Amino acid sequence: MSSDRPQQFARPFTVTLLVILLWINAIYSVFLGITILVASDDSALLEIYGNEGTVATTAGWVYLIFGIVIALIAIRISQGGTFLRMLLTIVLVLRIAADIVYLFSEPGPAALGILVNLLLLWLMWNTKANTFFSQK
Repeated sequence: MSSDRPQQFARPFTVTLLVILLWINAIYSVFLGITILVASDDSALLEIYGNEGTVATTAGWVYLIFGIVIALIAIRISQGGTFLRMLLTIVLVLRIAADIVYLFSEPGPAALGILVNLLLLWLMWNTKANTFFSQK
């Protein structure tokens, strides 16, 4: 007896790893954003952001918002779907752009952020992930 229902694919390990890394990325972004906001008048932080308290505050809010959005996406992305995948791609590309700007003041953490976000993009767009997301 054949079924008219499409074959359901199990979630591949790469998507599970994607979700775990998304949570780590979200927590890191929220932590970084809160740290920058709390210390936005610190002299060492002001040196990093060019002695502009508003730039530090803006950077803190940007990282905080990225973290919250990534956490919200991480909740649902493990179930599949193309809309969240596209939204996450846009958020990760914007996060890479923010890290590129941050790369000139703090190269270590920014370079790590760029590498992690590139890894997340690869995990989300590899062949097994493509099969999983396209069937949802």
